[in-house]
Amino acid sequence: MDVSNYQVGFDYARVANEGLDCVVAKAGGRQLSEGPYTSDSYAGHIDGARAAGLRVGHYFLTGDFLSPRDAADYFVDNLHDYRGGDVLALDVEVLDDSTRLWNDADVSTWFNRVRERVGAYVPWFYISTRALRSADWSRTIASGARLWARLQPLHQRRRLGLTSSCTVGGETLMVSPMCS
Repeated sequence: MDVSNYQVGFDYARVANEGLDCVVAKAGGRQLSEGPYTSDSYAGHIDGARAAGLRVGHYFLTGDFLSPRDAADYFVDNLHDYRGGDVLALDVEVLDDSTRLWNDADVSTWFNRVRERVGAYVPWFYISTRALRSADWSRTIASGARLWARLQPLHQRRRLGLTSSCTVGGETLMVSPMCS
């Protein structure tokens, strides 16, 4: 399950007791014209998930305002309590002030730079299935990346079996394959 500033105060102990085993927290991004940022809730999400015994991951949102290499450096420089084996993911979307979807060269450059900085890891990237199908991602695939794909709407995700769901406090949450 991914979390960001929208889930401040999340009860990690409860979801751990209900069977969730991994949380991927938004570390920050570069889609705002003010420049790159670290999410205000990021450290709290990582600390809360670890305290509950959950595996953790860290993700970064792409955008127009740094080169992929500089964005990777910013991400690594601002990782909170990173440990080998943590999921490191890139969220490839056009949001907020950003105007361009990163392409295969951008994504693979980011992954390879993160690898130079942290050592061996399995890169993940989150992207809509529409964007995935509309371009060649061969460099990204060659970098060893795994896909964390978004399919909309919810009934399509369930029908295709790409994710599983769990109920937490009466709400149905989708668990991404990286956390299964």
